[in-house]
Amino acid sequence: MVKLGKTLREAENMTLREFSYEIYAYEKRYIEQVKLIDLQAWQNKQVQAEKKRGNKLIPYFDSFEQFSLAYRMENEKQEQENDLTLIELLKNANK
Repeated sequence: MVKLGKTLREAENMTLREFSYEIYAYEKRYIEQVKLIDLQAWQNKQVQAEKKRGNKLIPYFDSFEQFSLAYRMENEKQEQENDLTLIELLKNANK
């Protein structure tokens, strides 16, 4: 509960829906923090990282997205949400 910024008593008084919103918000904040860390690391590496193509030295990464773990995490999270939606649709169809 410390990660959510809530005390145990506050967590006990939450509904399941409120708790799921808190978890969702925490995951979004975490992804944003990872993006900022990745952006800083990418900027640091862009200054130094080069590869040789012919006689020229060019940047190793063409874009931030190629470098960023956060974008991969966000895409995986979106895929998980899509899977959950599909599972719920299948449950409703089988009723």
